[in-house]
Amino acid sequence: MRIKYEAIDIFSGCGGVSCGLSLAGFKVKSAVEIEKNAVDIYLNYVPLSKVKVLNKDVCNLSGEQVLKAAKIKKDDIYLLVVHLVRIFLDKIR
Repeated sequence: MRIKYEAIDIFSGCGGVSCGLSLAGFKVKSAVEIEKNAVDIYLNYVPLSKVKVLNKDVCNLSGEQVLKAAKIKKDDIYLLVVHLVRIFLDKIR
């Protein structure tokens, strides 16, 4: 029996990391991205089109809201992906 790992992608952009995770066997359950254009691209890519994407500022979200969107319990999360380069670039703008 193959185990299906679940992931959440924070600062997901247009879905490059989510796509790679999907190809590696992960099921991406939710993503967070503030840029509307990036969300549109993300959702138009068929393998990611069913992911629940929160088009919001992550600073205004609680962990509970992200987990609820993913329909994952806190103790069941396997992988949380956070793109730190994006955080750094936003700080220096």
